Amino acid sequence: MILPLVATSCFKNEEEDIFDNSAAERLNEISAEYADILTSQGGKWALEYFASEGMQGFVYVMTFRPNGTVTISGENPYIGLVVNGNGQTSMAYGSADSQWDIIRDNGPVLSFSTYNKFFHLFSTPEDLTGAAFGSGLSGRGYEGDYEFTLMKYSNDTLYIDGKKRALSMIMVRLPENTDDRTYLDEIVAASDGYFSPKIPRAFVTYPSGDRHVLTGASNLVMTVYDEKSEDPLTTSFSANAIISHSSFAFMKPLTYGEYSVQHFLPQEDGSLLCLDDNKTTISAGDLTKDCFTDTLQEWTSDLKAFTGPLKAALDELNSQLPKTNGFQRYVQAVNFGYARYPVQKLTITVVVQVTKQSKMSLVFYYEPTFPSADQLKMTLAGNDGGQMTTTYYETYSGLRNLLDDIASPTFKFSTASRLAPVEMKMVDSGNAENTMVVKAK
Repeated sequence: MILPLVATSCFKNEEEDIFDNSAAERLNEISAEYADILTSQGGKWALEYFASEGMQGFVYVMTFRPNGTVTISGENPYIGLVVNGNGQTSMAYGSADSQWDIIRDNGPVLSFSTYNKFFHLFSTPEDLTGAAFGSGLSGRGYEGDYEFTLMKYSNDTLYIDGKKRALSMIMVRLPENTDDRTYLDEIVAASDGYFSPKIPRAFVTYPSGDRHVLTGASNLVMTVYDEKSEDPLTTSFSANAIISHSSFAFMKPLTYGEYSVQHFLPQEDGSLLCLDDNKTTISAGDLTKDCFTDTLQEWTSDLKAFTGPLKAALDELNSQLPKTNGFQRYVQAVNFGYARYPVQKLTITVVVQVTKQSKMSLVFYYEPTFPSADQLKMTLAGNDGGQMTTTYYETYSGLRNLLDDIASPTFKFSTASRLAPVEMKMVDSGNAENTMVVKAK
């Protein structure tokens, strides 16, 4: 249902007056139809709201009534600013009643005509500079819309455009018995299963194999660049997104050549699959080449999860370490990362607790090879040359065996989430009993 455009002219005559009246009558009819759509079947809707292109989207639950009242419920950190009242943000739920109407403009416009403190907070022209969550604009607030042009209705979905900023959004009909708080709590809980700030990059992989790189995705306001770009700094652009009750979506379609993607559904392996083409995916990429050896990423191993030869070597090293003033030294961590100075190399760092207050790091370098997807072999390539690193390596067979049991095998990586693999299991391809678990730092 789309309102037709109305022609106008500087000449006025009887026929044109009839045409104008007909257009006005049609606008009244469409406005009445939209009012009926909004209030029918319980009148409950989920609005996927965007205040601007520089902010993530949030879901609001709205219940429209024929008497012109509407209950608006939300759960987000901006509501936390209102609830806390002290400039501090935290996820908070809020629900309040206000008035709604459909006004006549160039087309039917849904207007929330009285102030709702949990919704109009995005459109209030206040000085928000320095607010704890998002800076806003001095004297202009977040410049969000509270009036929306009704574009069309199809399959229980209303397509709307913000009247002031012209941002396209949708409203999806909900069952009448939907509990606002429960529905929004479920969205907040589900959002933890998407991106993680501990994983610095994600990849949009198109059917051609080409990829867009996403950074900062956990904020849902991300920097995007073409993986093939020779100068990502100047060719990158920003994209914002929303997590709804069961899906992820960019505010605007993301395009790459012939491809245009916007809406994604979570898959069993934690990745996202595009609804628009059923082929494009979003994930952290290969667990080894893209993730574990990412120069932006550090990992620590769960020493209690060592099994097989790895555990035997760790136990051997711990038994060989000396006491210092009665304190028994022990391996505190085995970490993986990337050294930028004085060399640029991937590292294996064995951290030894020397006293209750101090520890030392024994740094070894490795070269990676990737036999197949999600497989990695680490070939030792020297150490940092430090006196203690050299002394420990030459003195303790347990350290040499531990490094050998890390570097000799080819490890197969697996994870519960291909989108946010904050924890991965490494299994020796030649000996399934030789395993370790690494966690993103």
